[in-house]
Amino acid sequence: MAISHPLDRPVWTALTSGWAHLAHGYERALKLDPAYGPFAASFDGSPEPLAGLVPGPDGFWVVESGAVSAPEGFEVVKRAPLPATSDDGHTHHTGRRRF
Repeated sequence: MAISHPLDRPVWTALTSGWAHLAHGYERALKLDPAYGPFAASFDGSPEPLAGLVPGPDGFWVVESGAVSAPEGFEVVKRAPLPATSDDGHTHHTGRRRF
């Protein structure tokens, strides 16, 4: 999965930049220190590398701009849509409020 904007892959971007000191894992998959949150991401957005990580007490929360599936031995418990960003970097909301 090519990254055209850092927010296309916000968790991977954070864990390989400003939050790298809070990242645990290996070159193909990283997770945030569970004391700070349940987020995880793979290097290319695919699910297989996530199988090499041990989930925290809340599992993993994977945030991607595209569809997400679980690696073998895991299950997707919940899915939620994200607001779309355009090429201009602005978020465009659907007008519906989500919580």
